[in-house]
Amino acid sequence: MLLAPGLVLLIGMLLLWRDPQCFWVCDNQLWFAPIFEDIARAWRGGEWPILTHCSWATGNLAGEYQCGTFSLFANLAVLLAWNLPLSIPGNAAALSLIHLAVLAAGVFLLARRRGLHVPGAVLAALIASCNGWMLGWAASDWFSSLAGFVWVPWVWWALLGAAENRSPWRRWVVPAICFYLLLAAGNPFSVLMGAIVGAWLGVRWLCARQWSGIAVLAVAWCGGLGLSAPAWLALIEFMQGSAREEWGGMIQRAWIVPWQAWLGLILPSCVTPWLDFNYKPSPHVFVEMSGALVPVAALLVGAGMMRGRLLSRWRAEFVLLAIAIALSMLPGIWSFRWSFRWLPLVHLTLALLGAAVLQELPRRAVAAWALASVLAAWALTTATGMNASYEFAAVSSLLVALWWAAETWAPRAWWPVVLTGAGVLATSGMLPMAQHVSRHRFEESLRRPEPLDPTRLYLGLHGFVEVIDRVSGEPGFGAVRRPCNTPMHADLRFLNGYSGFSAAGLPRLFEMHGGLTWETAVDLTSPGKAWLLDLLGVDGLVIAPRYASIARQLGPEWQLVHESPEGRVFHCKVRRAAVAKPVVVAPDQPRLVLGQPPLRVLRAGRQVVEVAVEVDPRPVWLAFPRPWYPGYEATLDGKPLPVRAYQGMVPVVELPPRTEGVVRLRYRPVFLRIGVPVSLTTASALLAAGFILSRRSSAKRPIAQPT
Repeated sequence: MLLAPGLVLLIGMLLLWRDPQCFWVCDNQLWFAPIFEDIARAWRGGEWPILTHCSWATGNLAGEYQCGTFSLFANLAVLLAWNLPLSIPGNAAALSLIHLAVLAAGVFLLARRRGLHVPGAVLAALIASCNGWMLGWAASDWFSSLAGFVWVPWVWWALLGAAENRSPWRRWVVPAICFYLLLAAGNPFSVLMGAIVGAWLGVRWLCARQWSGIAVLAVAWCGGLGLSAPAWLALIEFMQGSAREEWGGMIQRAWIVPWQAWLGLILPSCVTPWLDFNYKPSPHVFVEMSGALVPVAALLVGAGMMRGRLLSRWRAEFVLLAIAIALSMLPGIWSFRWSFRWLPLVHLTLALLGAAVLQELPRRAVAAWALASVLAAWALTTATGMNASYEFAAVSSLLVALWWAAETWAPRAWWPVVLTGAGVLATSGMLPMAQHVSRHRFEESLRRPEPLDPTRLYLGLHGFVEVIDRVSGEPGFGAVRRPCNTPMHADLRFLNGYSGFSAAGLPRLFEMHGGLTWETAVDLTSPGKAWLLDLLGVDGLVIAPRYASIARQLGPEWQLVHESPEGRVFHCKVRRAAVAKPVVVAPDQPRLVLGQPPLRVLRAGRQVVEVAVEVDPRPVWLAFPRPWYPGYEATLDGKPLPVRAYQGMVPVVELPPRTEGVVRLRYRPVFLRIGVPVSLTTASALLAAGFILSRRSSAKRPIAQPT
């Protein structure tokens, strides 16, 4: 089993040797890597990374779902990757390689479970882990797609093993754990892929009247849902009132796989228009389809040599492949937009099916058909004007010709693996892997707070252009203007942040990538909104050059402390926000901030704040400078106090007259109060059932008599 992940790691290291930042692109630069650094920082500080103090727009890490807050494997992998003495791109690469290796191991075990020999299982693992979509999008940009899909083959393997194995642990507990890892990983597409694979197996067992398999599937789903209850309860709770909920049933036609793109399974250097993120046709190279040449050639040869036996023997696998292909070509909806994200399931199914067929055929014939297919695809793209890369087509033809020659003179079962690995390296080296996405030229200065102050709360005044601009990024870019979630690298506090949901309240003022429109930026810094900055505790501004004229309306309390081509930094001279120190607000005048009361901050954690309050003859409303989410609870020396949302932005605790004692504000939402007990109860039930059934199974075994 170690051979498959070892080969994947070797290919990953070769890709890193060629480009040290190949696993650190766009969303991985702006969203995932900064959040993972903050998650590792939280665990090192002894706190559960449910909330973050670094961003208000992305403050609820559990609610964002893609963070994998409740996945034990995800948190351990993040801790391992971010405790290595590496650069930011190096940490991101380590995390991606860990997941790619686990994915390869899962596919290898699944292939062996399905009866493939070791070379065929390694081939399937290599195709499923190192295809163009996995390397060009999941492992480098959309990390959550990789983190979720890792567990699809493991779920498949666990269900097959449970249906055939009598061990109570393998039969009932292991499938539930695999479903938990899939559900808690944080990728809705992968969850749906696992559901499709489970339903596909369930239909097969139902048709065969294999009731034990149906029972295993039901227990696995129920156990997985129970173990991952905090994750999906947080997703449901955080979705309410978010921008993503407003999308509703909008039909999404961007990134639908066009029919011409399937030619890329043979020759991925073809170019044809795809609907991009702006819903406009844009020339696109078919790198997502790369890696499947050997399985496609095997199916072509199998169709000619096996004829009807090919379909009758693997009918169910062809049905699953057809479902995956159809979903990738249909419009998306809601969070399941951009239908080309179904391609990992296409590659996995095609790899397993093609490797199984290849095992039954003469490899020399498959190699000859692969060469003929590449040449035919090259001729077709030339005739139709699809502009396939001449150099890549020539290299592909040469590699397949070498395979055919090797099978002629020295037949070996490993030649298809060698060809596929060489094809992965050729594709990554000759074709553009990161298309239509930004690649920022950040440096290690992201981890240094200077020239910003970690004790201040900043508002970044910049728009979407400053976030996605590919050419912005002179040496040291990111020291002043820190877009999206990049302030988390240096533990800086910003109102801005890159949220996939844009939850209700203050985050809705920001665009999804954390920018502000010109009108919103002007309004927030106008003299009439001084009360809002007082309420939130904002005492720093970072103004991008395009918004430079906004500085003219700032009051005399704002002092310029730094200026560079990236922007200007202003600090407030009269307001100095202390971390987690609340302010007094007027109950009857919602825009009146009365100042800071005489209190001491005893504890300022991510989920808990404790302050010592002195005697005050008036009823007091304490507004805590942290984003509001439903689920805050407050106590005064252990006695409950009412908590509400002030202006829909910050939690407010109502204190009665002559209050004295310790006020404790704690974040205890539904997904913690209900989800965690459900998860622990499910885990206890599964463990108890495993032990009980194991003892009963041992008691029923006949005792061997001495001979």
